[in-house]
Order: sequence, then structure tokens, then C-alpha cells
Amino acid sequence: MELIKISQTKLKIMLSPEDMKTFELDTTKMCNLSGRAAFRNILKEARERCGFDTAGERVFVQYYPEKNGGCEMFITKLSEALKDKLPTGGGESVCPGRFYHSELTERYDSGYIIYSFAEMKYLLMTCKRLKTAKYSGESRAYKIIDKCRYYLVLSGETYFASENNGIRCAPSFYYVILEHGELICADAVKYLGDLA
Repeated sequence: MELIKISQTKLKIMLSPEDMKTFELDTTKMCNLSGRAAFRNILKEARERCGFDTAGERVFVQYYPEKNGGCEMFITKLSEALKDKLPTGGGESVCPGRFYHSELTERYDSGYIIYSFAEMKYLLMTCKRLKTAKYSGESRAYKIIDKCRYYLVLSGETYFASENNGIRCAPSFYYVILEHGELICADAVKYLGDLA
């Protein structure tokens, strides 16, 4: 089992076919993971190995089976603000693919929303628009020198980026940014929004 702690609230878990057997995960019954002993065992190991503790937390789980019999899981601890927006019911997890709408963003709980810009000025203009609109989610700006591109990583989708020539990247591109990117600014909307 491979673990990547993306942030204090997000964890990626990669399970091989052997791991699936070890944890006795049934790929046909993954829609309600939170009540299963196997899933609790995975979370226990994640806590022991990388300090990702979900005790007492409500979590959102995304599950992606692989052709070889393994799987990838993304686990997100839900904030109090997001919990209030969740549909009520007895379940402990949210249905995959569900999104939450606000006036500024559509928040997909599958990870980060990433926009790519050819020029820094477009990233700055997007930050300015988001700041004016009182965006309060996560925001980080990166650059990848080899690609001559700038990236804005957000916790929610916004149309301001596309208005400023931003191109939406696949969520998995986040790992490319972590490996090859250089952080320009954390809390980018707050700090870069005044520079446009």
C-alpha cells in the first residue's frame, strides 16, 4: 500500500491487487466504504504510517478501480463548513461525483482544481477577480520553468480563470506540479490579487 499525504485533509492511497486481498476489499461493494472493517483498517494504517488521522471526522471517499485488480482512493476530511452543505441522511460518506455550489465556485471534493496560464498577468487577473468576489478557499500559485507556464491551484472551480485565458488541467496534474513546480505564493488570491 502506497500513501501520499497531499495535505492535512487529503490523502491518496494506492492499493495493489495483493493489498486488495490483504485488506479483503470487495470491488463490487465499494459504494459504502465507511462502515466496512477493511476500510477502517486502511485508515488505521494510514494514521500509523503518515499521521493522517480521521478519528471522529466525516470523510469523503473516491474510489478508482484499476484494470490489474488494484485501486486508487482519495480520502478527504470534510470541513465543518462543507458538512453543513452535505445532503442529510444516515450515510457516513458522500456519493462520488457530487459537487457543492456557491455563488463563486463549484466545489468538487475529488481534489484540487488547477488552471494553467501562459502568462503571469492572466493568473494575477484571475486572483484579482476572485479576491473582489471574496473567494475564501485554498489558493496557491506555481510556475514550471521548463513549460513556461503558471498554475493556480484552487479548492473550487471558477469561471474567472477561463475568462482570463486559463485552461483547466486534470486533477492528477497536481502531482506534476508538486514534483516539477516552484511555489510562487501560498494564499495566492489574497496576496497576488492586489498585483494585477
